[in-house]
Amino acid sequence: MKKTIIALMALAGVAAADTLTYDQYKEAGLLTGLQAAWDFDSATADVLTFTVNNSFSAANGVGSVGSSDTPWANKSDDIATAFNTDEFTFSFDLLSYNSNTWKNAVSLYSGGNNDQMLAVTSDNSGILIYDYGFGGKANVSTSVASLGALPADGSGMNITLTFKGKTLTTYLNGKSVSTYTLTGNALEKGLTGFQFNCGFGGVRPANTPGTQTLDNLAIWNKALTADQVSMIASGVIPQTPAVPEPATATLSLLALAGLAARRRRR
Repeated sequence: MKKTIIALMALAGVAAADTLTYDQYKEAGLLTGLQAAWDFDSATADVLTFTVNNSFSAANGVGSVGSSDTPWANKSDDIATAFNTDEFTFSFDLLSYNSNTWKNAVSLYSGGNNDQMLAVTSDNSGILIYDYGFGGKANVSTSVASLGALPADGSGMNITLTFKGKTLTTYLNGKSVSTYTLTGNALEKGLTGFQFNCGFGGVRPANTPGTQTLDNLAIWNKALTADQVSMIASGVIPQTPAVPEPATATLSLLALAGLAARRRRR
């Protein structure tokens, strides 16, 4: 699943398989604020500034989550330190997803005054982004974006969520599909926990029979720009155009102009 950088090309309908990998983030200027990154060449993260309980199963360059492993970070001190602002970006390629009892591919949690969750979930129509309260503390259950069904060819979809203040922007394959403003129950403490393969705080792992595969998971403690999200999903890193060398004819004309100018001065 390693990708090749394609410069100065606009790719229409890019599938998740083109997503930038961590090895390309430096050139893309995406290291600032990066708190975690996995490209799943192994189960060991490329970058990880906080504790994750349980590990991903990594094979053939993708990560798998099933009943035996449900990676989660749960209000630990180190994740609170990593995300000490009211903004974040959470991006990953969802390649396959089969759910049963639990419908959530991943749930993001904020332990603010109104504990809040955002979830990448599913129903008969496909993949959805939901906003809902945790433990009944906020009476919210709202679908904020519908992403449709996963491609049948297994190419997957890049899902990127950016959050800043009270505004959540959902991107599908680098294109914004929803901008949603939370009212009265914003993620006041930013990201304080997440959990794959079930709703946040769900029993792990006995009640999580669903399985999923994913790639190129990356989490920032800031909201990336639309251009940056597009770059991640498309695999395109714009290059600064090189200044072309002057043609021989152009140099000759410049030399003649200089000679004429000197003669006039005489």
